[in-house]
Amino acid sequence: MEIEVATANGARSKVLLGFHPDATDGYDELFDVQLRTSTQPRLEAGEVTLFAYFVDPGDIGKTRGDSEVIEPGVGLSKSIIAPKSVMIWPLQIFYFYFQPTTINITWGGSGETGLREFGMELITPSGDMISMANVSGYSFFATQGIHDFIVRGEGSLEESDGEAQLIAGALTAYVLSMAIILWLRRLRRRRK
Repeated sequence: MEIEVATANGARSKVLLGFHPDATDGYDELFDVQLRTSTQPRLEAGEVTLFAYFVDPGDIGKTRGDSEVIEPGVGLSKSIIAPKSVMIWPLQIFYFYFQPTTINITWGGSGETGLREFGMELITPSGDMISMANVSGYSFFATQGIHDFIVRGEGSLEESDGEAQLIAGALTAYVLSMAIILWLRRLRRRRK
């Protein structure tokens, strides 16, 4: 499934997500595509900088020094994971420009294969759950920075209850770690 992120002034970024029985939840060279784009030239030139990317689940909560491992422009532009009853794609949108703007996130809508079958949802930074089968997009007002979303799907794929509990626990840990990261960012801004 393709997701496009765009601003009114024409900045765009696309990501692809899906699942395959031979994929893992980490980076798979055969299925995933890394996004490695330097943001520095655009930031220095004062251009609108917009990137959408999936966070490699193995990097969540890790730090390098006093900053997170996750850096703008480093992530996955294509994320294919193993099929399970609950599938999670942590999505980050990096926006940098001196002026806040509306960012539109769009996807295939009701005709897209799997949206209804797997109950695909977009979970916003505020925790709202948007049914991706019922609407074809979501808009939000963005200031510069990283905006954290989750794309989530549930299916009737066979797996043990233990694995389902493990997945639910991982989702809870992810949401908590993102809340802590956001709190630390706000705390750092206040100190400056």
